[in-house]
Amino acid sequence: EAEIGSAISTIGTPKSIELGQSVTKGIVSGFRKANDITYLQTDMSINSGNSGGAIIAEDGLVIGIVTGKLAGFGIEGIGFGTPASLIFSELNLKYK
Repeated sequence: EAEIGSAISTIGTPKSIELGQSVTKGIVSGFRKANDITYLQTDMSINSGNSGGAIIAEDGLVIGIVTGKLAGFGIEGIGFGTPASLIFSELNLKYK
């Protein structure tokens, strides 16, 4: 499970493979509940290149998947991810 303040990163491919992969780093800045789901909140830069990418903890474990960001005037650097535990539960998968 992620903890507030823990370092995380995500990997993505912006626009096309010719641009190569991007790695974005940030921290878990909170947990926010919406529609009965508790999302990881992060300050990582979220864009179309890493949306849907894995959120990876410092120890290499996947702790979530990038699912969205807030966008609008005066809003910057607020992204969200679905926790891996919820994904595994919903898909009825087991992990160690």
